[in-house]
Amino acid sequence: MTIALMTAVPFLTSCGSASADACNAAAAASATWEKELGSAQGAEAVKGVNTTYKAVLVEQAGKVDGTVKSAMDEMAASLDAANAAIDAGDEAGIDAAQKGTDAKTTALNTACQAG
Repeated sequence: MTIALMTAVPFLTSCGSASADACNAAAAASATWEKELGSAQGAEAVKGVNTTYKAVLVEQAGKVDGTVKSAMDEMAASLDAANAAIDAGDEAGIDAAQKGTDAKTTALNTACQAG
């Protein structure tokens, strides 16, 4: 099973939107997530890193609305999908989850930059 999940994900960048505090907190968590995924050893470690990042997203999504909230919610759902694919040992699902988190990170970046 491929456990080097999501190691090439473009992490969030800081932004100057009306949701700046939530976006900046998510950006910091994204950078940590990216770094920790690179050194995570084994499925449980990857799932733990995903779960930690998801917790930040859920917390920050509760502080914003509109497109930014939707993007944070969608990224959190992608992390759940990644963990479910890991649990199932589903290689295709893991690959799809990686592509999903890449796309969701880009969408979250765009939403935060737009405000």
